[in-house]
Amino acid sequence: MKLSEQVAVHRNSISIFVPSTISDNEGNQVGNAGSLLLPQRVREVSRFIAGWLGGFTTTQHSGGWIGEGGGIIEEAIIEVEGFATDNVSTFSYGGGETEEHPQSFDEWVDEYLLPRIKGWRLQWQQQSIGLKVNGVFYVIYGDK
Repeated sequence: MKLSEQVAVHRNSISIFVPSTISDNEGNQVGNAGSLLLPQRVREVSRFIAGWLGGFTTTQHSGGWIGEGGGIIEEAIIEVEGFATDNVSTFSYGGGETEEHPQSFDEWVDEYLLPRIKGWRLQWQQQSIGLKVNGVFYVIYGDK
């Protein structure tokens, strides 16, 4: 018996990098999301990924970038990762309630994942949010 006959193969992966910073309307870092806001962000992203893909894994990282003033700005980042088959078809609300939305993984990324990330970027007042799809890292700017 072959392994591929025993399991569903999840050859697609996504990671959303949840930022811990808080920015002003011009995109300047003005604070840290802290112990209450960051876990809320991670729960929201985790729930979205688990609803579509069935589960998630989180990993804590630290990172930084060069700010406009030339100094290094460091922050905690939580990576929320999920794996998918070649087709994504069901969103689960939990408790057995689901919606069917059959599409390919690429269509799901374009139609459901990207709009949600752009919404989080605006909601969390971020200049950008990091997204990794099948090992390729994207920086999501703008809301269009």
